[in-house]
Amino acid sequence: MNAIISEIEQTLRSHYPSGFGAVFIGDAQRSDITLNEFREELLKMGLELPDAFYEYYNWLMTVEFDDDDVSDQTQLGYDDSEHYTPSLSDVLSSIRDWRDIQEDQPDREWKSGFAAIVSWNSCYQLVIDTKGEVAPAGGLLYWDFKGGDKYEVVYQNFEMFLKTKLELLKQKLYFPPPSSDDAACDDFMYGETREKIEAVVRKLNCAAQKEIPFVQS
Repeated sequence: MNAIISEIEQTLRSHYPSGFGAVFIGDAQRSDITLNEFREELLKMGLELPDAFYEYYNWLMTVEFDDDDVSDQTQLGYDDSEHYTPSLSDVLSSIRDWRDIQEDQPDREWKSGFAAIVSWNSCYQLVIDTKGEVAPAGGLLYWDFKGGDKYEVVYQNFEMFLKTKLELLKQKLYFPPPSSDDAACDDFMYGETREKIEAVVRKLNCAAQKEIPFVQS
């Protein structure tokens, strides 16, 4: 197993109630397709994701955590951030949808080598730039496709994305507070806790981070 993934599992098991592990894996185990089927469909599109992505999803789809009720302790859904984990079925559907949009609207900011792996707040996409059309090949970027005017390159590669997850877990900055705690939620999204999260992301990924304005074809 990838060493970072192994440490993620160890950290979840050692420092969190078991139900948090179930929250971490999200919808990964609810896929209608296998990992091999997913990979074959992407290859038909000319897309090859990094090995770390497949190692990560292989772990997500096979790891076992007790599904304790943690609904009153934390939440992590598609409305939260790039750390929500969709199923492979949803990832594949998102990639297909964006390719269809680009075919109809060729001036949109989607690129042929993009693989959208997470969507949140109904306007953000986290993308692996498999061909290096915006970020260096294998880099991860996101954008507000409903009102943004730039890409934001955040992670040098998928392993750095995983390493960032690991560090946030270690510092107890990964999981949002329960939605019933308005003050804690505001702090997590906009306050001192958010500043700490952003500082971790910057420290680990400062060499990769940059903003790139959209350029129409």
